[in-house]
Amino acid sequence: MIADVTLPNDEGYRLVREIGARVPMLAITTGSGDGPDRTLAAGFRAHLRKPVDPWELCRLVAGLARKA
Repeated sequence: MIADVTLPNDEGYRLVREIGARVPMLAITTGSGDGPDRTLAAGFRAHLRKPVDPWELCRLVAGLARKA
């Protein structure tokens, strides 16, 4: 699952808390305080900063799918 964690009211972080480790999640951020340290500690398995490189997104999704 891919989640934009810059959603209002920390909705992206609420989503990862509710789903937990059942589904591999990738965080996409603007970088304004939501760096990889915060997103990975929250339970996301990968992190990308906007603007997202499409090839990097594909590589990370494929890697998460292989591990799942």
